[in-house]
Amino acid sequence: MRDKVDKLLQTIEELQSSESANQLTARRAERELREEKEKTLRLGRELEGWKNMRNEKNSGSMMGSVRSRMGPWRVSEGDDASVIDVPRRKSSLSRVPSLTKGFL
Repeated sequence: MRDKVDKLLQTIEELQSSESANQLTARRAERELREEKEKTLRLGRELEGWKNMRNEKNSGSMMGSVRSRMGPWRVSEGDDASVIDVPRRKSSLSRVPSLTKGFL
């Protein structure tokens, strides 16, 4: 009688550990499935972005660039409204080094 009880308890323990292992395997498989779905969606969105970029590039080249549609860049010297005043950049060589900043 004692042997039967021990055997049944051992069988119950084995079944419980097997069930735990099966639950872990199921959760792992569900997680992997969820990750694959997310990856598929992300790659699909990335592919759509690439397709849109290619379509924009192709449609832009068919119509021509803004510069080619505007004609050659000519600035008339007599028309001040068409001249854009761009300030001259200062040379970095004329800067005075700071004695308070930098490495000690």
